[in-house]
This record gives sequence, C-alpha cells and structure tokens, in this order.
Amino acid sequence: MNRFYKQVTAVLLASFMTLPAFACTKGKDNSKIDLTNSAVSTDKEGMVHIDLTLTPDPEVNVTTTPAVTTFVDENGDIFVNKTDINGTTVTESGGAPVTEAYTGTTLATSYAEKDYTPKNKSYQAMWLDMSKKADFVFDGEFLIFDAKISEDAKDGVYPIDVFHPDFANYDAKTLPVTTNIGYVCVNANAPNVKKNIGDGLTISCNTVTAKPGDTVQLVFVLDNNPGFVGFNFMFSYDGNAMTVSGGGAGKDFSSRANLTAHEVKN
Repeated sequence: MNRFYKQVTAVLLASFMTLPAFACTKGKDNSKIDLTNSAVSTDKEGMVHIDLTLTPDPEVNVTTTPAVTTFVDENGDIFVNKTDINGTTVTESGGAPVTEAYTGTTLATSYAEKDYTPKNKSYQAMWLDMSKKADFVFDGEFLIFDAKISEDAKDGVYPIDVFHPDFANYDAKTLPVTTNIGYVCVNANAPNVKKNIGDGLTISCNTVTAKPGDTVQLVFVLDNNPGFVGFNFMFSYDGNAMTVSGGGAGKDFSSRANLTAHEVKN
C-alpha cells in the first residue's frame, strides 16, 4: 500500500472512531478501533473495509434535542415543541423544551401528561469501504430500521433525531451534513415541520403513523449526496414508546455498495 493510501486510511479511521458520540457512552472506550474485529478487513492492497454495523446502545446519554411527545395540560389544551427555523427544538436555559399550542387536527385520545419523561435511547450505524478507491454516489433509501410500538405507548408525536453524523469521502474530507428529524405519530397526525435543505449531503428520517402494538419502519433517506466511502452516525428515540429491533441497508445504498437490502414491509 503506497503512502497516499496509508494516509487516507489513517485519516478516515480517526474520523470515524473518535466521534463525540462515544463520549456520551457510559463505561466504554470506543476511541480506538480494534483491527482484529471480524467486521474490519483489508484487501491485498491494504484498503480498509468495515462491514455495515448497526448497534443499539441503551446506555447512551443523548445530549441533543430532548425527545418529548405532544402533551395535554390540565385544561385539555394540546401543546408541541416549539422549533426554530432549522427545525430544532427551542429549549430553555435548563434544557427543557419550549412548547406552543397545537392548532392542527389530531386523532389522539390520551396524550402524554405535561410531566412525561422520555427514555432516551439510541442506535448507531457505521460503515467504511475503501476497496473501490472511489466514492459511493447515490440518493434515495439509505438505512432502514424496524421499530415496534409499545403496547402501552402514550398517544403523541415521538421524534427520531439524527445526531453526530460523520461522513467522509475518499479524499479523507469530512462532508457537511444537514439532518431532518422524523416522527413516529402514535394515534396522532404528523406535525407540520419544514424540511431543512443544505448545500451538501442531507439525511432525513421519514414520518409514520401507528397504533400501540404496530411495527413500523424508520427509513433514512439521502439527498444531494456528493459521494462518500464511510460514515458513522447515531439516532435517538423514546424507548418508552418503541423498541428498535434492528435494520439494514435501504435499496439504493444496497445496490450501490453491493449490500443485502433490508426487507421493506408494506
């Protein structure tokens, strides 16, 4: 392996394995990748490949936007999180979300109470493939995860929030990423939220409606993708309302990167 490839490999590994997200994980030191791990391999030229790895992390302390459902106050008025122009929840100095009255229609019958406390959980996705010595360029379905709605889930709107997205290209440059929150709406209509569109790569989660006991799919879609050879990101969800049981590559990612496509349930 020549000097250039060694440099690219080193930079990309450093980029993906030392994310701030790991600092939020209790009792784990993920700052160094173990090259003896079965998910990590190299070809005859020393090009690194890391299998698509999807990892639940129930111990993570999510430090991004709090996941709070739509709720009803003592007067029966419905409130939702107030968002800024980027779709990010506005918070008070102590971190509590600022709320505003919800005036849209709704199917909900038992919204969470005002003092509802979410159980923040996360899922991590990681992949790296330098073997083609080129970027993977595609838009469309990226990753798909299965989520089972809890039988006792409160009616309301539950955000699916991507955080610490890290994508890099073959030139070992980190790509700017714009994210869009998705929502799981349990017996409730989807909030009217403007989609963020950045200058480069955009990753968005879909919004789905469901009832307690349903299984839904969280679909992450890429737009305006200039090409990458690896990524590492996490998304948060409310563990009180759902359980994310696993997932895999979406059809567009799988066809471009020669991965097995995750089964999509209609």
